[in-house]
Amino acid sequence: AALQAYPGARVKYVQAGTLTNERIKAELKEEKTLVILDIRVENFQPINQVQTIIIDHHVWDKPAQSDIFIYDKTQCASVLAWKHFIKTEPPKLLEYIQDRDLFAQKLEHTNAIMSVYYLLCQKKTTQQLLDEFDEQKWIEHGKILMEQRNQAIQNMVKRGIPCRFKAEVLPEKYKV
Repeated sequence: AALQAYPGARVKYVQAGTLTNERIKAELKEEKTLVILDIRVENFQPINQVQTIIIDHHVWDKPAQSDIFIYDKTQCASVLAWKHFIKTEPPKLLEYIQDRDLFAQKLEHTNAIMSVYYLLCQKKTTQQLLDEFDEQKWIEHGKILMEQRNQAIQNMVKRGIPCRFKAEVLPEKYKV
């Protein structure tokens, strides 16, 4: 959704907990707009001359000078971004993504749909996934993927060697 609003944007994916004010400043080149989606920046400080759009469902202290700050813990960032940038109701696929992201478990086939999504999301753009989304086909394919995963887990458990961590590694006595 953000890329539709800013088609020439530079996209940087970062691991949660690694985005800092210093890193943001070091990464910025000549950008006039900074969009932060679905990741919290501790003690975020806006950058002069750069419009800041923050969209998230994780807890933030509202930055004093952020241009646009959208926070809603009842919706995932992809849905919030869609509504902000596209200004239409989100596609059905985003409902499943939200159900998974918020651990809501309100939709019956979320796990099956997300199994297919995770398989394809590394190979395809979000737009391709949205264009190709066929709920019934993804549910059927997802059920097969989930069964294959469960069989693989069962095989690993059967071949696994039970052990306990040393007390200095893990004080509680967990058998793994």
